[in-house]
Amino acid sequence: MSLRDAQDRIEGEYDSIVLQRLLDKAVLNGDEVRAHAIVENAIESGDQETVEAFQAAYPALAEVTARLWSAATHRQTTADIATAWRLAALKPAALASLMDYEIASLAAGR
Repeated sequence: MSLRDAQDRIEGEYDSIVLQRLLDKAVLNGDEVRAHAIVENAIESGDQETVEAFQAAYPALAEVTARLWSAATHRQTTADIATAWRLAALKPAALASLMDYEIASLAAGR
């Protein structure tokens, strides 16, 4: 099944319980494409319980999923932007083109 097909099949489904049941079936059947479509829908609709269920089922993707969740749900304030500008000036030139998560991965030796 393609990702687009999987997305079409769950489009418009916002009930957390239904999404978690669909996720359970996808995990049980080894259907990672459908599981990814379900977690994408859950992130877009703000369904934290389904996102957490996905992270439990796919621990290797938990960190990435957490970053996606954070990016989708965090609302930046003026203070956040001002702090980011101030901190950006402190970043060494050699790291200027890297995102924070890339720097963290490098520091962790990945």
